[in-house]
Amino acid sequence: MYRTLKIGLSMRVVTAADYAERRDAISQEWMLLLESWGAIPVLIPNTFSDIGALLEMVDLVILTGGNDVTVDARGVSISESNDAAKERDLQEYRIIDLCIAKGIALLGVCRGMQLINYRFGGKVEAVDKQWHVASEHNVSFKKSRFDSVLRGISCVNSYHKFGITEKTLGSGLEVLATSEDHAIEAFTHNQYPIVGIMWHPERNEIFSDIDRLLVREIVNQTTSKLN
Repeated sequence: MYRTLKIGLSMRVVTAADYAERRDAISQEWMLLLESWGAIPVLIPNTFSDIGALLEMVDLVILTGGNDVTVDARGVSISESNDAAKERDLQEYRIIDLCIAKGIALLGVCRGMQLINYRFGGKVEAVDKQWHVASEHNVSFKKSRFDSVLRGISCVNSYHKFGITEKTLGSGLEVLATSEDHAIEAFTHNQYPIVGIMWHPERNEIFSDIDRLLVREIVNQTTSKLN
């Protein structure tokens, strides 16, 4: 019998119309998805300082999508965007470092995967919008320790204008899946319990059981290393 997972979720930053304030927000789809998994969500604010205390509550953290990454892990500007959220970038780099230090499983989704890549010295580059913006495409998976789960996936959704290739992949990251135009669709770290995926599990019209099993497998592999 599986125990109930507590999953930390990062949040996008939005500017409220007619109000001079920035807000942390998350799609309701994430709540529906986690409820379908039988998991409990723990929301991680972008301006809360003691995130280490929040991470003590969770089994896994998901870095969710939204907002462009505009600073690197040192806080140095790497791009400009109308959808920038420096406070989120810096908070999520801290989350990655704390997950590594505490041995907490981490899953990056779309932007989250891109930010993980930056954390390990990688970059992103523009992708073909016809393939990757509001579309679906086939993926090919490489043999890995996640074979038992990922081999059930053949097609994924896609909502990103930037992507990662072999040339821009960060240090220590290993490719799990690629699209037909050679963009990396999933990776894992060769040392830490970190996985990145470019598709959005929460945006599937019917939630995929494979995404739930992937999360469970990341947590299981983390737990087995700690025991």
